[in-house]
Amino acid sequence: MSYSDIQVIIYDGKPFRNYLLDDWVERFDHVVRLSELCDTFPDLVAVGRNQSIDWFLNRTNLNQVLLLDDDIVPNDYTIPIFSADADVVGADYLDHEGQRNHRAKQQAAAGYLLIKREVLEAMVSPWFKFGITENKLNVAHCECQFFCEKAFELGFTIKKAGIVGHVTTVVIRPPINGEGVSMQYWNTLVKNRSNTKY
Repeated sequence: MSYSDIQVIIYDGKPFRNYLLDDWVERFDHVVRLSELCDTFPDLVAVGRNQSIDWFLNRTNLNQVLLLDDDIVPNDYTIPIFSADADVVGADYLDHEGQRNHRAKQQAAAGYLLIKREVLEAMVSPWFKFGITENKLNVAHCECQFFCEKAFELGFTIKKAGIVGHVTTVVIRPPINGEGVSMQYWNTLVKNRSNTKY
């Protein structure tokens, strides 16, 4: 398999460096981080994704772009994304709360998303956009859903293939009173979501 026609764009900005991701992307010839493309790092995810796509379309002539969030951990089970027969291909992974991301058939998360150039060229910017509720107080849907719905309406195919890991915070404590090791999964933005004993 050749990765030479794929532009990888890593949406960096997390307060850590994901060396597992760094090692994995070494197989690609064309890798850039969003922070290298912008003078000011965008506060909104959708803005950063749109800047990435604009740069890809105007600065490269490659056939596909692979969007990666810097908290994604690809592995051997991630490779099927590159042989999937679709215009847009995502992977199955859990969000920071341990829930499956984008379960709908024609949906895929932008944190790990392979897109053909022709899909992006057929769209009018913005490619990614958060939906807001009628009262303007909450997010109705994420930027990934907006993109996938737009691509699907234009007749492009969307699939999920393979799986990826997702970095989150884990607190481990020793056994108490004979019980097994306790692992608590945390997201810095929400309260504890899982308490698993081994």
